[in-house]
Amino acid sequence: MNDRREQDAAIADLHRRLDEHEKLMRAQDDLMREVRDTVLATLIVDAAHKAALEEMILLWRGSKIMVPALVVVVGALWGSYAWIKDHIRL
Repeated sequence: MNDRREQDAAIADLHRRLDEHEKLMRAQDDLMREVRDTVLATLIVDAAHKAALEEMILLWRGSKIMVPALVVVVGALWGSYAWIKDHIRL
């Protein structure tokens, strides 16, 4: 009979431990849902900002081409102004 009580105590201990594991797993599931929701929200925000970022990158790349062209045009205009000032009397 003593052996039976030891088995019952061991079984009760196993059930208690399983219940604790189940509580931990439920808490972990809740955390994983929060992480999933945060990731999904981040992806939605990233998709909304992607077009704006691509446009900014396009403008930046265009400015790398436009600045040297603008420098050339300003230099040509300045050179023309200096030549006209020296050679044409108004």
